[in-house]
Amino acid sequence: MGLLDELRAQAERVREKEQFESAALMGNIEVIDAKLKEVHKYLEDFVNSLSIIQPNIYRYYYLDDNVIFDNLPQGHYRVSCQRKSLNHNDYLEEVRLRMKCASDEVIHFTKKTPTVIERMRHHLWMFNLRFECKETRNDRGYLEQASFTIPSEVPISFLFSANFEQCRIHIMIKNLEQLGEWHFHFAPDAITHEFLDEIAKSVLAKPHTLKEFGLSPMPDSTDTAKGASEKKSERTDPPLEESKKELTTKKLIDSKNADVKKPTERTQSKKKLFTAIRSIFS
Repeated sequence: MGLLDELRAQAERVREKEQFESAALMGNIEVIDAKLKEVHKYLEDFVNSLSIIQPNIYRYYYLDDNVIFDNLPQGHYRVSCQRKSLNHNDYLEEVRLRMKCASDEVIHFTKKTPTVIERMRHHLWMFNLRFECKETRNDRGYLEQASFTIPSEVPISFLFSANFEQCRIHIMIKNLEQLGEWHFHFAPDAITHEFLDEIAKSVLAKPHTLKEFGLSPMPDSTDTAKGASEKKSERTDPPLEESKKELTTKKLIDSKNADVKKPTERTQSKKKLFTAIRSIFS
């Protein structure tokens, strides 16, 4: 075999590999797109039900030992999505559920020493909390203390985002039952209707079993369900350096199981979800 023949054979192998990888990637994209459509439909039905029922849900958060957001009503639910265009087709890339806990109260407190002040700023930025900071400096220009003013408003979010290359769905949960951010990775078929039901229960501040699905950093749901009045003295936030963890399921995806529900099944599922939520608050 001559040099040109060897080069042609090598080029053919490269083309075959690229075609195989491209076909595998498109398969991943279709599977994840179908699953994110299922997630989006579920969350839309859930939020529409909440907008009618308007449940009374209150949360509290510890910013530190002396700063507490107490008895914040939860509301302002909304769902959004982001799409990605490939080969003239649009595929879901992100689905996000947002809400917030807010009241008219404004919190004021003071921190001293530059290290403590900078740490507090970092925490507030990380938790997506709005704040104002007024510094006090001595005659030599050194920072002595800072006064913080924070509206009682804590945003909560669930983000489902696609990792097409690895055929995984990344889930980020922020400020749900305590201040902090958690990251997880799941195979698409691991995100079942039962899994989404547990997400909904956590939003409703009802006992849930998210730990059984691998969301182990979440606080014990029974603590939240009992209410702030019983658990304030016992609850503490985990160290910030431990607040970001990743768990990966070992299950392999089956594209046949990732099909989007038929319209009739969606209608029945929506009715069941609405009935279940109404029964909780009836």
